Amino acid sequence: MTTYVLLLPSNGTTFRSREQRFASELCDQLLYLTPDGLDEESVGNLEAITPTELANAVYGSARDIDWTDDDDLYVLAYPRLLDLETTNTFRRSLRVVFERVDPDEHFPYDHLDDVGKRAAWLTDSIEAGEIVPPGGVRRQSVDGVEEGQTDLFSF
Repeated sequence: MTTYVLLLPSNGTTFRSREQRFASELCDQLLYLTPDGLDEESVGNLEAITPTELANAVYGSARDIDWTDDDDLYVLAYPRLLDLETTNTFRRSLRVVFERVDPDEHFPYDHLDDVGKRAAWLTDSIEAGEIVPPGGVRRQSVDGVEEGQTDLFSF
């Protein structure tokens, strides 16, 4: 079993640093969302790509990974990015693409309303030494973290 985590490109915020620490301490394989799909390096700029192009790139690159049925994929992307509609009938959104890959996909940010609660979940998981369920976050929120992203084109 391999635990994968998908992160957005780093933007230098404390929140992204916390996600990086979560990935390095609790996951086996780190992947980034890039214009070319899923990559092991945070490369490229997502500003010049449409949601349809991004979904198609992710679909293509996800098919090239040797997933197994017992793998887990933690998608640490904001629900509004995952749910942007595309013009592709079969890949209506990025979320649909991830739901069609072989590993069990998890969207923990769906259960956490704001960046403070997301940071609290990351911190709780790091401190516990395991990925805790997002509904079981001990802290109400974490102050001093910034989301640093307002839409698809502000990465």
